[in-house]
Amino acid sequence: DQANDDKAIPGWRIKVRSLDDSSDPLKGAAAAKLLAANKAVAAVVGPYNSGVAEAALPALKGKVALLSPSNTLTSLTLGPDATKPDRPYKNYYRLVGPDSLQAQFLAQQAKKLGFTKVAVVNETKAVSKGLADQFATAFKAGGGTVTVQTTVPDGATDFSTFLTAAVPTAPQMIFF
Repeated sequence: DQANDDKAIPGWRIKVRSLDDSSDPLKGAAAAKLLAANKAVAAVVGPYNSGVAEAALPALKGKVALLSPSNTLTSLTLGPDATKPDRPYKNYYRLVGPDSLQAQFLAQQAKKLGFTKVAVVNETKAVSKGLADQFATAFKAGGGTVTVQTTVPDGATDFSTFLTAAVPTAPQMIFF
């Protein structure tokens, strides 16, 4: 309202439309397709989840900017091979650091706290698996040991299989 009252963008009136993707990539892609079909849409803010953004971006066809306040999946800005960065979506902008940088920071903090052995568990979601994999890589590169690394189904509440594997390895920390 303030931007509209101040005529911050001459000739434009800013309107907000909210669509719920329910953190579901299929719903996110459908919502993105709907927004991309509307010629008045200049940008999308969101979605919250990296996996939803990954599904929504092709639907935006590079015509509508996607501004993410929360996506961290590294491949969204560097492509699938971080050793050969190639920006896959020219219309995608993130406002937070990617998993690769967060993982390095978290691994350094774990080492500063004196942890040398960790067990890693993650869900199958891209954001969970990506961060866990990159944390494990960074932790090992810093001289630490990952005693066990396990992927559990999204929304898991029973971690007994992971704990049965992890406890005998005597980790000092669990990364989830």
